[in-house]
Amino acid sequence: MPGFIVDPDRQVSRGSNAQSPSQRCDGDCALSCGLLVLRSNRQRCTSAILMDSRPTGGPAVGVPGMKVLQFGFEGATEYLPHSGIPNSLLYPGTHDNDTSWGWFNKQSEPVKDFFRRYLRVRGDAVPWDMIRAGYGSPSRLFVVPMQDLLSLGSDGRMNTPGQAAGNWRWRFTREQLDCLWAESAEYLKELAKLYER
Repeated sequence: MPGFIVDPDRQVSRGSNAQSPSQRCDGDCALSCGLLVLRSNRQRCTSAILMDSRPTGGPAVGVPGMKVLQFGFEGATEYLPHSGIPNSLLYPGTHDNDTSWGWFNKQSEPVKDFFRRYLRVRGDAVPWDMIRAGYGSPSRLFVVPMQDLLSLGSDGRMNTPGQAAGNWRWRFTREQLDCLWAESAEYLKELAKLYER
């Protein structure tokens, strides 16, 4: 499975044989395919390979392990922020998961209750609760899907594994990006400063 290669001094590209133009990375974050990649200032890194970690890979070869917050709240506690390790990549959910709102709305009441108790929130801003948890985690990299930054529901889902049609069609608009900037840039900056990202 090809991964994203993020090098703060170069460009962001998909896989080793990228066909599409890359976007410049400003050294602190990169925006590519609707993902916001936040590097921790606590541990400077010159590059990171963002890919699905395999049980046999990871620390032995220096590739960061992948953590998905949604899995943690469903019972796989090794994915919760307190179980994080610095050499890891944390997501609220990946392109194969539902958005944070879509995921939460489909969960049982015990999962929702655990989410609210663990994060000490009411559960009325689920994507931003996950974003705050990710910023505060020890993971070196935290990747936020654009759909979560925009607080979208299941209608913003990127991919459904095993479904042959209707995937990879979601796109953000300039208006959504402008609105996100106007309403959330200062808060994201505050989180980055607070958690040293």
